[in-house]
Amino acid sequence: MGEYHIHGNSIIKCERIVDYVKAWLGNISNILRCLLRNRGSIGEYHIHGDNIIECERIVDYVKAGLTNVSTKYGFRSPACVEVLIKGIYQGEKRCFKMVLFPGFNKTSLSRWNDDIYSPIKEAGGFLDETPDAVISYVKDGYEEILLAVEFCSALQAGNQAWQRSGRAASTARSGCPYLYIVDFLKFELDTNTRKRKNVRYPNPAIPYSYINYSFEGGIFCSQVYVKAEEFQPSLDSRLSGFDEDYFAESELSEYIVRKMLFLNTDAIENALLEKCFNVVKFLSRDANARKNFTERDWQNIFEKKEDVVEYSIVKSKFSCSKSIAQKSAATNSVVPFKDLVKKYSRGIGSQDLPMGVVPSPDVASFLNNLRILYPSLISKINQIDVDKDLIVVLIKGFKPRGDDNRPDRGLLPLIAMLGSFEHQVITFLYGPILNGNLNLLRSAPIDLANRNGLWKSIISLSDFILLDAPVLGGSKDVITTLVDNKKNKEKLLAYKSKDRLVLRSIDPTPRCIQEDDADTALHVLLSKTGTGAGFECMCNPPGGDWSGMSIFSSLHEYRWLSLPRVSHGDGKRPDHITEYFGIADKPLLLVTESKGKGADLEPNVGNRLIVYVEWLMNFVPSVKRKRGASDWTVPNKKVISSDYYFVSAGAYIEKSDDDIENIHSLSCCDLLFGVSPSGVGNSWNVSLYAFTDMASLVANHIASTADTTLFRVKYAKN
Repeated sequence: MGEYHIHGNSIIKCERIVDYVKAWLGNISNILRCLLRNRGSIGEYHIHGDNIIECERIVDYVKAGLTNVSTKYGFRSPACVEVLIKGIYQGEKRCFKMVLFPGFNKTSLSRWNDDIYSPIKEAGGFLDETPDAVISYVKDGYEEILLAVEFCSALQAGNQAWQRSGRAASTARSGCPYLYIVDFLKFELDTNTRKRKNVRYPNPAIPYSYINYSFEGGIFCSQVYVKAEEFQPSLDSRLSGFDEDYFAESELSEYIVRKMLFLNTDAIENALLEKCFNVVKFLSRDANARKNFTERDWQNIFEKKEDVVEYSIVKSKFSCSKSIAQKSAATNSVVPFKDLVKKYSRGIGSQDLPMGVVPSPDVASFLNNLRILYPSLISKINQIDVDKDLIVVLIKGFKPRGDDNRPDRGLLPLIAMLGSFEHQVITFLYGPILNGNLNLLRSAPIDLANRNGLWKSIISLSDFILLDAPVLGGSKDVITTLVDNKKNKEKLLAYKSKDRLVLRSIDPTPRCIQEDDADTALHVLLSKTGTGAGFECMCNPPGGDWSGMSIFSSLHEYRWLSLPRVSHGDGKRPDHITEYFGIADKPLLLVTESKGKGADLEPNVGNRLIVYVEWLMNFVPSVKRKRGASDWTVPNKKVISSDYYFVSAGAYIEKSDDDIENIHSLSCCDLLFGVSPSGVGNSWNVSLYAFTDMASLVANHIASTADTTLFRVKYAKN
């Protein structure tokens, strides 16, 4: 054993050296594990996801990383699809057995016998914000978490851009690699005309925070940009400088495959971070240095692996200029506080971000002015360390009725990702606060944190919480106070680092059958198995992203993007759309709503589903492509809805006492799917109830073409 001294100008800089050594030793450990494990013909993996589609996106990326691919679908249990993938990687035959767990423990339902997130939480995952999918390797009755993935098909602009930062910060802190896959780009649409508005970009500080977090924490964490359907430089001149080489679909697939095979990923991680940084440079190329970090600033930070907060103290030419309207202020102190922050702070990345850092030489003056502004809080203000830089975060936080604004959950994690968890932070909260939450903040702040996601973020990452806010449901109209939160922060961030994230293998048999399972069964039945599987035009199970709806012709696929929840005329967005050719004299669209119980189908939902699709088809599709092609173009003609037949359907978990006639009369669906585990192997019973001639055609087709090893289909014409 050798002893070494590390001399640095701060404890943080010293500990960075320690972290780099730990990371190097961890890499050596991983290499040894790779040599031992990367043997054998078949590896088994669990994919825990929000829903079946997000599980299957992982499957698709694995398939894309192989050549000569073959795929076979089955069920490990009624709830869990099993996908056997065979292919070649680097000249060797590979076989992946992937068991998909849709609808993992995110609610009180406790679907499974264990929580895949328990090792992450124990190892430093301090928030309840969880990613869309987790990949684990299964062997000898245990599963080891390999990586976590978040998908985003939403518009990356404004506070939406940092909404998921909490998931990244919390997950990667545990030692779990984290990928945030961004469909670039999405246009904001006019709600009435569905015409594209000007393209909106995220602040470059957002993607760079992932890069910085990788550097600081030694755990791979990156945004990965993939080409979205609407990436058409012809639509907006601002896209002309974006090099398509910045997209990283192939690198993403290779990274996932290599992680699953326990191969070294250093080179591919560097490539992904480099591509992410290329996006940062693109986003900052026209930045005004008086308001934002420029491309050169980000280049300097990247090359030197600088702490962004520390760089801001020295180099920032602007302050935090967060705007707060007087009408949003509960007292006359809110706007002056904002002005005080503007006077003394340095902006972190951009003046438009609601955060700034007051350098340590200026903290005393800032606090003197704060005492004048809040004279009743002098004794509490005196607790703030004048010898440390002070990050100030301004959060409205809560909506008029007191429910939290979800994007704000990610703001404090964003700051931690741009700097570190060690910076001194004061959070200024000026949105309405429920009186019950205020009482908990005073008496049991940890309980409050465990009850609410936004409070969890604030209490976990703030040293001080300054409240100047209206109170809802209490005897006082407003509250003005300063909470010393350092001990709570320390408690919530305490953890024990682990070399591996391991738990006993989760049983694929769920404790309950629910709506997720109806969606899974329907998805496999209608699009993955059997000789008559249709084209899946849309699948939007619980937790889906509503990313788009496709319709097919003989030559083209047409796609509508950024779908609203409802249409004009009370239309209802479907959960599934399946298109069939050849069973009628023109293409037929099966438009389906799924629920956990038949009685949960909404009144007249069958007609509302069709109204929605017909309404959407009144607009020119967002994009189109030739069937089987990869590149999209922008069409200029509508798709004629009268060229298609429509059949509405309701799907649900069937019970023996279901009143089919009542479900039909209430829902007005042309076709009903009653699905339930058969009790024979891992197959499903599917009861089809058709109420129109066209629905009978669909039902007969499904019954005659279904994979009989997976589905026991009963068809009754009504």
